[in-house]
Amino acid sequence: MRCQLDLVHQTSQRWRFRLTGPLAVPWDILLDHLHQFFPLHSWSVRINPSASSLVIQSLNCIPSLPSRSSYVYQGVSKQLHQLGFDVSVLPLSPVVVIHDRNTFSFSLGSNVLNTLFNGISICLSLSLLFTSGIVFIISFFGLFLPLSPGIWLMILATSLLEMAISVRRPFVL
Repeated sequence: MRCQLDLVHQTSQRWRFRLTGPLAVPWDILLDHLHQFFPLHSWSVRINPSASSLVIQSLNCIPSLPSRSSYVYQGVSKQLHQLGFDVSVLPLSPVVVIHDRNTFSFSLGSNVLNTLFNGISICLSLSLLFTSGIVFIISFFGLFLPLSPGIWLMILATSLLEMAISVRRPFVL
């Protein structure tokens, strides 16, 4: 059977993989095979069958391995291959950062414009928020007075609050 082994998360001593594809994995047998490849005195192996994921953690720092990530990946793929699953044995590529917000690759003009629009949206959002609060307080008292538009003011206050949130939405991740 063909399956894909994806590295979801990695630290210096911990790797979390997810198996994807049409799988009927015998998780107990896989755990036994992984315990044989990764001894219990220096490795910790945890499997979550409902999420189709497995976590391998190095308990000791292993300085003798030049690339622990590829060692762990190839170990897991070898054990899956012994169970009859076809997994690519290519080593893992280094982590690729898709979007790094700390790079200063933007020009000075776009940074200034972005900062200016961000400041304008903050001012507009705060003024809409305070206006919404004042209209809400007035409408609350207007609900108890006869022939006053209390409910309509409540609807206006709610729409002002929604507008204040939508003004800030493009600038908040």
